[in-house]
Amino acid sequence: MTVGPSGRVLVTVSALLNMGGSDALGGQMAFSISGATTRTPSYTQALRYGIIAVSTIRNIDYAGSRTVLVTGLRPGVTTFTAKYAALIGSCSFEDRTIAVVQL
Repeated sequence: MTVGPSGRVLVTVSALLNMGGSDALGGQMAFSISGATTRTPSYTQALRYGIIAVSTIRNIDYAGSRTVLVTGLRPGVTTFTAKYAALIGSCSFEDRTIAVVQL
């Protein structure tokens, strides 16, 4: 997208997180920024879900989203890319979306 002169956007990430076994403790989805501005993923702004490990848990799904205000961007063509990480164990991400709205 093209970031305007305000240098501000709203970014929403959404996903269905699936913790697939008793060793899974959760996952997180954030985004990186490249182009006119470059930033690495900030997992403090991520969609996050965690569980306490219980050996009888075999499969947990969590659907959620998180919207964050991003400021201080340089005007110009900028790419927002979703990034994913398992906390511990295995976590898959389905129905993934990222939406960016210029302010």
